[in-house]
Amino acid sequence: MDIISLLITIAGILIILGLYILGRLSRSKMPREKPIASVPNIVDDNGERFTSVLDDIPATDGSTPQQKPLPEQTTNTVTPGQTKQTDKNPQASTAQANKTAQANNTAQAKNAAQANNAAHANTPPKQHVLFVSAKDGKGLDGNKISKALPRLGLSFGEFDIFHYQLETTNGKTSLFRVANGVEPWTLTEKDLKNQSIPGLSMLLITPTPIDDREAVETFIKIAGQIATELNGELKNQQQQLFTEKDRLKMLEEL
Repeated sequence: MDIISLLITIAGILIILGLYILGRLSRSKMPREKPIASVPNIVDDNGERFTSVLDDIPATDGSTPQQKPLPEQTTNTVTPGQTKQTDKNPQASTAQANKTAQANNTAQAKNAAQANNAAHANTPPKQHVLFVSAKDGKGLDGNKISKALPRLGLSFGEFDIFHYQLETTNGKTSLFRVANGVEPWTLTEKDLKNQSIPGLSMLLITPTPIDDREAVETFIKIAGQIATELNGELKNQQQQLFTEKDRLKMLEEL
């Protein structure tokens, strides 16, 4: 009797184990829920993000900056003493006038720089994103990318991506950046050599060290040249083909 009970118990355990295994197998064959699409990102030193060229989602956009106040203009003035001196000694008057004009020009440049810095200080940052994507499913040729970007003035640098750099009084600074269009975002030799990628993500953040309109125009120009060099398509933040209307809108939003 004890042997029969033991056998029944063992059989029950085997049946439960079998049902568990069958349940696991059937669950693994069930279709899995598709994850919700999200915009992957790479954060730069300003805390701004690149977005993936594969995601059909508008790029994250910053707030529109306030309109920049125009720098105050100063006018050249001649004191009564200078006028009297001009009447007596034309050569001395010319030298003094040149010296005064030079001083005024220096003051104007200083005032303009201060006004520009003040405007930038009160302007919230805004990011501008462009994409260069492949025209077909083959992707962009990594070997061509590694040659085209340096030829167009971009250099490989921080974050293992490419930077379009400017010479400023404080040294070189990155005006805008070009990253891989997909994770892990990098554009190292390993990522590009004999490889193909779906596209490139380009990011410009305003305000910039230079005039923002000039910066945006340069950004758009270089992006277009990259697309031409790689036989790709230039796209806007919503990943639609970039048009003249998009260019005007980017400039109007500064």
